[in-house]
Amino acid sequence: MIQKKFRLKAEEIKIVLNKGKKIYSPYFSLYYLLNNLPYSRIGVIINRKISKLAVERNYMKRIIKLVFRNFFLKEKENKKNFKKLKEYDIVIVGKKRFLKKDFLKIENELISLFRKVNQ
Repeated sequence: MIQKKFRLKAEEIKIVLNKGKKIYSPYFSLYYLLNNLPYSRIGVIINRKISKLAVERNYMKRIIKLVFRNFFLKEKENKKNFKKLKEYDIVIVGKKRFLKKDFLKIENELISLFRKVNQ
C-alpha cells in the first residue's frame, strides 16, 4: 500500500488530467504535471469498461502501484535520475485488461513510461 502522502486526491487527479502532459502506450495513458513537493504522487484510474469484475480492476491497480513504488525506491537507492522524477504528479489510466501472466510486460511498459516522464 502506498502512503497517503504519495496518493492524489480526486480534485488533484482532475487537475493533472486537464493541465498535464500525456504519454500513451498500448496498456496505459500516463498524465503528468510538475508539483512543488519533494516527491512524486500517483493516482490510478481503471474504468469499469476495462473489466466488470472489481477483483480484476483492484489487481490492476495493485500492480501499477507496486511498480511505481519499486521503481522510485530503486531509483532513489541508485541516485540515478531520481531528482527530476520525484517532482511529478502522475495519473495512470488503464486502457486494456491485463492478466497475471502479463506482469513482466506491464512492469517494463510502466518503467519505460516513468523514464519518458524524466526526459
